[in-house]
Amino acid sequence: MPDWVKETLCQRLDLLTGKAEMLHDVLLLKNKLKRLEHLFIHRLDKNEEKSLHREWLALQEQMVSLQKGWLYAKGVQDGIKMMIFLQKSEQELESYEQRK
Repeated sequence: MPDWVKETLCQRLDLLTGKAEMLHDVLLLKNKLKRLEHLFIHRLDKNEEKSLHREWLALQEQMVSLQKGWLYAKGVQDGIKMMIFLQKSEQELESYEQRK
């Protein structure tokens, strides 16, 4: 497979990842979460409650990170499968053209 195809697929993945973070609905949810978290933290009275909240947030972030990592890995696997398929198709086409 030509290097430009591989590079194009990698660039496309990077571009889509960046765009997903900037989707209007995602940005709205991020802003709502920040506002709610700010209100929630300021309403907590005890340090123990703040500590529990921070632990909860850390676990949430860890879960989301694991999900994103899994999805990214699956996307890369799919991309590799597609590149292999395209490469085999290209080789078959070249072989067919040489037989003519």
